[in-house]
Amino acid sequence: MRGARRGAATVRAVVASVAVALSLMALAGWWVRTSVIQAERAPLPAIPERVEMPSLPEAVAPPLPEPPRDAVELAWCEQGPLAAVQASDVLADPGRDLSASERDMRHAWLRCEAMFALGRIDEAMVLSRRMVVALERPSAAQPLEPLVLEQHARVRMAAGESNMLKLETGLKASIEARGLLGGEAPDLAWGTLGALQKARGDCVAAVESGSRALAGIDAPAWLRMRQREPWRLQLLALAAMDRADCLAGLGRAGEARSAATRLASDLAVALGEADPLAQQAADLRDSILGG
Repeated sequence: MRGARRGAATVRAVVASVAVALSLMALAGWWVRTSVIQAERAPLPAIPERVEMPSLPEAVAPPLPEPPRDAVELAWCEQGPLAAVQASDVLADPGRDLSASERDMRHAWLRCEAMFALGRIDEAMVLSRRMVVALERPSAAQPLEPLVLEQHARVRMAAGESNMLKLETGLKASIEARGLLGGEAPDLAWGTLGALQKARGDCVAAVESGSRALAGIDAPAWLRMRQREPWRLQLLALAAMDRADCLAGLGRAGEARSAATRLASDLAVALGEADPLAQQAADLRDSILGG
């Protein structure tokens, strides 16, 4: 009897222990679940606002100042070729050494160009010959030789020179020598060389020379030329017309139409449709398109 009671007591003790353990486990589960729920309901910590740093102004390079305009060039641009002649009167002295400096030779070239533009061909011829003679010996003005020779060729043609081959040979040799020395011949030299080649009937060479003379020239360039370097304008415009005409003569019709149309449009924009050069380019365009 005692054994039965002892066994029943043991069973009750075990059951009580299990009940206590289950209660503790349930309590622990409740606590964990409550903590999780509270954590989920708690507001998230505020993220500090991003502080915007004041942007530093971008470094802007100051515009480069334009180089001061040459006195003779400025006189021509503001008042015309006659003013350029008057601004360079000191060079009229036949005893003055034009090769003493590149600046003097440049001014002499501009003076001659201005007289040529005014139709004073005889005076231009005298000055042009002085420049050519001055460059026969080495001097500081030697880099300007192709420019001087191309001008000399134009003045002589205007005076009635018929020996085009001699003029062409001398100018071409000067251009090639300039290239051998690591320099680039002026576009005007290439333009006049092209005119000489065309006059001799060599349109293939004339197209190549014209392309070199006109490299990179577009409507804005023509406009800048009119405003800042009018002495280049007519020669390069005529070189462009010669090139388009030669392209047509070589049977390269598409290139000729494109070149003539673009030139007429550019000169009309830069000079105005009523300008004689623009009208001449328009006439050439119409002739090529009609042909």
